[in-house]
Parts: sequence; structure tokens; C-alpha cells
Amino acid sequence: MFQDIKSKLIPIFGDNLVAVEHIGSTSVPGMLAKPQIDILVMVKNIEAVKAIYPQMVSIGFTPRGDYIEQQEESFLLTDSSGKRLYSIHTMQQDNPHATMYIVFRDYLRSHEAARKQYIAKKLQLHKLYGASDYNAYDFGKEELLRELKADARSWYEALPSKRPGETDLYIV
Repeated sequence: MFQDIKSKLIPIFGDNLVAVEHIGSTSVPGMLAKPQIDILVMVKNIEAVKAIYPQMVSIGFTPRGDYIEQQEESFLLTDSSGKRLYSIHTMQQDNPHATMYIVFRDYLRSHEAARKQYIAKKLQLHKLYGASDYNAYDFGKEELLRELKADARSWYEALPSKRPGETDLYIV
């Protein structure tokens, strides 16, 4: 599903595009996840993204602007019942939140104990709240996520080499 949407995004973002990354729980093998694909689109110029709103709408996405206040342009695609299928976070390439999405994904992919700890927390919260109180479920993950993201930062900073093309670390 990610590859299908990625192939549609590449021509829309054109020369402004830096990278399209699968992020979120569905990008981590073995991770417990909602059936929703989260995508990070990194661009050279975030201000230029507003100009592609009509093209994004034409493939079914709803522009939501800087919905979670991370200097981004976000887009959602839902099915006819309103169930979210895709969330796109579009960020300028030097946005520290963009780097953190990738670092956290890669950390969970390579650290089984952290992945299992996160799965256990998700299961515990799902048992408590089910699908009826997503805000409580989401809030319940915050402390563990802070700890895991701090571990991910330390892990990343200790890597002998960074991802291709990275020269500096921009993470929050």
C-alpha cells in the first residue's frame, strides 16, 4: 500500500521532493498497528506545498495544514465511512521532527526489546480503552514514547555513520 501511494506522490511533489518514507507502526515489522499507513514526505521548500493541494485532492487526500504544529503540511485519506487509511506528514528536509520520525522507526526496527515494550504498552492501553477513547489511549503512550525516543536519539548519535546524505543531526 505504501509503494502504491509513493508512486502517486513522486510526480505530484516533483522537483521539490527530497524523500518519501514509510513511518509509523506499520513501517516496523512485527509492530502492533492500526490499519493506517503513515508517510513522511520531505521537501526542499515547505511553503511550495500549498500549490499542490489541488493535485493531492485529485488523488483523494484532504489537506489539513500544520495540523499537529510541527511546521508541516499534512494530508489525510479516508474511506467512505471516514476511517483513516493514510496520513501524510510533509516537512522541510531540515525539520527536526522529520529526522526523529525516521530515527524512531529505525530504532524500533533494530531493537527488539524496545519494540516488544511498545507493543506491550499498546496492548495494555487497548485493553483499557478499546477503540472508544483514542485520546486516552494516545495519552497513555506518552511517557513510554518519551523514554523510547530518548533511547533512539542516543542510539542514533552513537552510530558511526548516518543515513546517506546526512551531515548534521536535526532531531528534537
